[in-house]
Amino acid sequence: MDTGTRPHDEIAIWLAAQNPVIHRQRHALARAYPAVALTLARPHENPTLLAISAAIDRGEALDAAVAALVGVSPPAVVRLENISPETITDEWIKHPIELFWAMDVLHPLNSPQTPEEWNVLRKLWINTGLEWDEAYRNAVGIGRERQVVLEYLFRGLCAQGYGEPVRTLADRLVAPLPGIETDPECIWQFNGYVSFVEMLIAPTILLKRKESWNGAERLLMRYPPGELIRQWESWRCIIAAHGDAGFENWSECEDMAKARWIMRLVVPDFDDAVRWVDCHPRQSASLPTDY
Repeated sequence: MDTGTRPHDEIAIWLAAQNPVIHRQRHALARAYPAVALTLARPHENPTLLAISAAIDRGEALDAAVAALVGVSPPAVVRLENISPETITDEWIKHPIELFWAMDVLHPLNSPQTPEEWNVLRKLWINTGLEWDEAYRNAVGIGRERQVVLEYLFRGLCAQGYGEPVRTLADRLVAPLPGIETDPECIWQFNGYVSFVEMLIAPTILLKRKESWNGAERLLMRYPPGELIRQWESWRCIIAAHGDAGFENWSECEDMAKARWIMRLVVPDFDDAVRWVDCHPRQSASLPTDY
């Protein structure tokens, strides 16, 4: 028999503030953002959540408070309006900072509508690797570095909906390659592939430009999510076959020649893609909206 405190009871305890001003502010939040209210109602020691709670008690708007303290856009927070804890699922309720960031990355695409779809969103967030990056688990800070390609991959998958085809792609992001990878814990993360491309093309392109920008991001974001996953799987096969797990230390000319050979196998139009990146410097830091 479940004797734990239920969501509505947790919120009720939080709402029972003796100070009439705090009482009013919390009730207003619970009516407009019941899922967010539950995240604040639960006992925690997260300094960011404590700061958000204090801002609400002072009468600040939730979207402005979260935007200032977490670093996401106010419209990202507004997306959570009128969504119940039961719909958004407890897996997101337990990770509110990641939830705010997921809404920020997802904007302006449609949000999930059912608990099942919210669970798929969580799966995509985890399997693309965004869950594991500290930049999306903590409040805004100096030196935050967003993972632009992972965000693009996450958004591109979400743009296809939350049905079986997308769940299949999400599963591939954590599946060992048969006969090559025997331990799921030892799979090269997708960010490893991104780092490999950065290592290869950054010296060539940055030598030609004074501004600092990431050509690897531009190159990889030319391709739709399904193609990126195929590239990553192909790259893992070649890296495993040639025992090149230490590519992070490559620097000599012969190493770079080998890296280019690998990329031409992985991406048949690699040379054309590099020329395209060189001729089309990044015009905006925003993510593409077409996939």
